[in-house]
This record gives sequence, structure tokens and C-alpha cells, in this order.
Amino acid sequence: MAAHVASQQGKQATTPDRGKAQRDVLMQTLWDTPPHLRQADPTREAALAEALTAVVKDTHDRVKSLVRLIKCWYKYGLQAEIPNVPSVLLETVVLAAAQRKGLLSPGKQDRTAEVSLFLAALELLDEAVSDRKVVVLEAGPVWGYTRAQAESCRHAWRNDTVVVLHPIDPTCNLAAPQPRRAVDWCRLAHKSRELKRVVEGGSMWELEQQSSLAPAIRALKAA
Repeated sequence: MAAHVASQQGKQATTPDRGKAQRDVLMQTLWDTPPHLRQADPTREAALAEALTAVVKDTHDRVKSLVRLIKCWYKYGLQAEIPNVPSVLLETVVLAAAQRKGLLSPGKQDRTAEVSLFLAALELLDEAVSDRKVVVLEAGPVWGYTRAQAESCRHAWRNDTVVVLHPIDPTCNLAAPQPRRAVDWCRLAHKSRELKRVVEGGSMWELEQQSSLAPAIRALKAA
């Protein structure tokens, strides 16, 4: 029995991380390409799906809970009015906001961190639209490129109105225009600013009853 358990543990230990393997192969091909020839590739983006899942999975639980909250805010409060915002874009904005605030590390969490991160994510959404700030999740242990590497791919997305870069592939703009899937980015920025105002200075009643977050709060309470 002990031998069987040891054998199984050995298999688990030597089982390759498929997401990491995908990332390493696909991205090495990209980095081996001369910078001026690097272009977005929908096939590569689809193949990186498993590796991208690991980006969120390997973050702190409080960051993951904020990812869920932002996605619920969009689903229940905004989607009918502002369709076609990719879920992965919202995830990336939260992770980039957490990185900006120094909250990706589990050791840096406290009871006010969730509110701080929520406000930072709303602010970053607004900045991406209003200030045309390029949202970049810089290199970490699971995802992988520096801001300088991202800049080497700027020609692939320089003409896009909003730029939120894929956490693994900097040629891929998650906010790139898609046929028949237009996004009212200005409306999304307005909603982000308005909700940030309520969270910072409004009453709890306004937040739970009148804000764009109210439908998500009701849905989460009913779950």
C-alpha cells in the first residue's frame, strides 16, 4: 500500500504543468520572432487559456474574491446596458490593480485591503478609458513579460482606443475591437467613476440600494 501511495505521489510530482508547458512553448516562439514582426494571434490566445486560468488561481484568496465581485458587478449591474466586456479583461484589471497597490502578496493583506483593491480596480478601469492608460500585469512567477517587452509589441495595439494586455501574451489586447461586439467604454468608465464615488463617500443605503453594485449585492446575498 505504502509503495502504491509513493508511486502515485511520484507521478503527481513529475506530472508536467500543462498550462506552463503551453505558455513556455508558445511564448518562446513569439520572443524568438523579431520585435517588429510580433503580431496578435487568436490561435495562440486560445491555446494559452489553461495557462491564463493559473494566473488567477495562484493569487491570494482575497484577490480572487475581488475578481468575483467585479465580475458580479458587471454581470448583474452593467451587462444589459454595456454588453460585450470580456470576463478575462475584468480579471486582468483586478490583478493589475492589486499589483499596483502591492496586494498580490498574501503577506500584505489586511481587513481594509479588499476595499482598497476594489477602489483601485475601478480607478484603473476609468484610467484605461479616460486617460488611455495601458493596463499591464507585469512579469510574475506564473505570467510572464516585463513592461519593456510589452512596449516591444506596441505596434500590435497602438491604434486601439482601450488597451488591457493579456497577462501572458503582450501582443494580445483584451479590449481590441471585435466585429459586431462593440463596447461602450466611455459608459463603463462613467459607471466606474460613479461607483467609486459612492464607495468612498456615499451611504451604505445608497451603495446597497441605488448604486450599480446593488444588483450584485442582492444576487450574492441570495446565493
